[in-house]
Amino acid sequence: MIPLEDFFRKPDKAMLRISPGGGYLAYLEPYERRLNVVVRNLDTGETHRVTHATERDIAGYTWASDERLIYVQDTGGDENYRLYAVGRDGSNPLRSTSRPSRASSATSSTSSRTTTTRSCSR
Repeated sequence: MIPLEDFFRKPDKAMLRISPGGGYLAYLEPYERRLNVVVRNLDTGETHRVTHATERDIAGYTWASDERLIYVQDTGGDENYRLYAVGRDGSNPLRSTSRPSRASSATSSTSSRTTTTRSCSR
């Protein structure tokens, strides 16, 4: 039989993604019981944990370029996800959003919200 705990434990590695240039592999890996982004150099085998989340898991990530990754993370369990960017070696971390996402403010008044529509022509 499979122990019940095995169904709820964090995976050893998840969401593996190769960098646009093919030289690096990024994935989510547990650190301090939270999923964090790790980058591995495929030539040298060297790995770097580029995020240091201890309160909430990294919810998702992708390569923005061969040098940078972007990721989203919940803050305080309120499901107000914010967008962050970080170098593939963990350098130059930036928070790209400072306010809660629009999805999380869906219960706010829509009278103050303005919708802009763009049309594309070919």
